[in-house]
Amino acid sequence: MADLPIYSATLTLTEAINAALLAGNQQPIISEDDITRNQEALKVYHMLMQTSRDYQDTGYTFNTLIRVMHTPDGAGEVTVSADTIRVANMSNTRPTFTLVGRRIFDRQRNTFALGTQPVYLDLVIHRQWDDLPYYAKRLFKAQVAFHYATSKKAEGTTLRNLTIEWNSAKADFDNRDEELRRNYA
Repeated sequence: MADLPIYSATLTLTEAINAALLAGNQQPIISEDDITRNQEALKVYHMLMQTSRDYQDTGYTFNTLIRVMHTPDGAGEVTVSADTIRVANMSNTRPTFTLVGRRIFDRQRNTFALGTQPVYLDLVIHRQWDDLPYYAKRLFKAQVAFHYATSKKAEGTTLRNLTIEWNSAKADFDNRDEELRRNYA
């Protein structure tokens, strides 16, 4: 008897790609190494990464860092890490800072020179697949599987089941993030 696949409680990238491939009636891959050797797997991979990026740009509890202290460099400028998507405004005040490239720009003073004192910023960062919470991975997988299956002309029961999973994953995502926002606000 052949070995059965092992499923991870954390939802691996390979599992997410395979869910979409199987929904589109395509052959699954064995490992992440196969992504670049399989055009359909590569297409699904790019769909997953774009979906992840699009959702994360909004800023959720799992990828929004609040009041991160940054000390300006010798020129008074603050440079943030490459995974920073944008400066969030978690308070209800008018936003002063924005992200330009990797540097913080003061919109009120029209300058990158922020002075010598530490600056506290709310940052929305892009989390890699392995650093995402399960409920986010589940949503991204469900959305991509639905769109991929649709592009492959799947119909009937397959699309109904994918729609149910996508709606369930979206509700779970929204509920968990709202619960986290309430608990840590």
